[in-house]
Amino acid sequence: MANKLIYSSSNPLQMFVPDLSQDSRYNSKDFIDFDFPDTILPFEQATSFCQPWQLNDTIQLQLLTNVGPVQFKIRDCRTNAVIDTLLFAQILESENEPGLFIYEVSVPLNLYEEGCYYVELNFGGGIFILRSGDLNFAELHEGTLLAEYQHFENREDLYFETGFFPSVRIPATNRFDKPSQKATVYEDQILNLSALRSVKYRLWNLVIGGSFGIPDYFADMIGGIIGNSDFRIDGKSFTVADGEEMEPNGLDLYPMRGWAVKLRERYTRGGRVYENDEPINAEMVVMINVDSKGFGNSNTGSQTAIIDVQ
Repeated sequence: MANKLIYSSSNPLQMFVPDLSQDSRYNSKDFIDFDFPDTILPFEQATSFCQPWQLNDTIQLQLLTNVGPVQFKIRDCRTNAVIDTLLFAQILESENEPGLFIYEVSVPLNLYEEGCYYVELNFGGGIFILRSGDLNFAELHEGTLLAEYQHFENREDLYFETGFFPSVRIPATNRFDKPSQKATVYEDQILNLSALRSVKYRLWNLVIGGSFGIPDYFADMIGGIIGNSDFRIDGKSFTVADGEEMEPNGLDLYPMRGWAVKLRERYTRGGRVYENDEPINAEMVVMINVDSKGFGNSNTGSQTAIIDVQ
């Protein structure tokens, strides 16, 4: 089998081949294959994008390959110095393509300092090398949300059967839009209208991009993420509203755009449920009626015992 690598665009990091050479006849540079600054057209405004990550986040990646071991290297943006090296774990062999193995890595960021970094993936000592764009590690990124996602079946070249549950931080706001409802009504012969059944649900506006927008590769990544059956924003479950999709909002000659999509809460409930396992600190009185008939002296009859329980 030839050397093979499958990397899903729904992973939380975009990866590309550094210094990729292409046919000199081709002038276009697709965001699938190139770093974002390289895809900006000559007549567009030069700009940059640094993907936000908080130090309390965890980068989780999954890929499929027959070339191991697979190294995850964090490098400094300015010096290219290697800050840390971790190994992907080989999880299991692909059922559809025997010989290919699922590899995963989970990297908590609380061990690193604030700064600009990028990730390099090295396969089999250099058979494949992939690189991410710039990543901004910080204690806090205001104006960002943490999106977590998982699907009930394998999707977008990700194998969720392993328990893979990644997350990505996005510059965005998610604000309540309006209450809506789905109703079944009855209209009688003189056109009186009655609601037989009506269920309220809430619509939300997920606005992505902040003040400066995001590159198309990042929008493409989010477009894959929001379609998962278990999609959460800051821990709350949402689903894309029926018939809705991501809509762009951009300016001419500026290479980044803002995006918006309407969401619904995944679970429709009539109210908020509060639960915890804290013990109730109160006194209780337990009354026990003991019938001693058949045991010992029958003249004693029944007795009542009152016990205080603290």
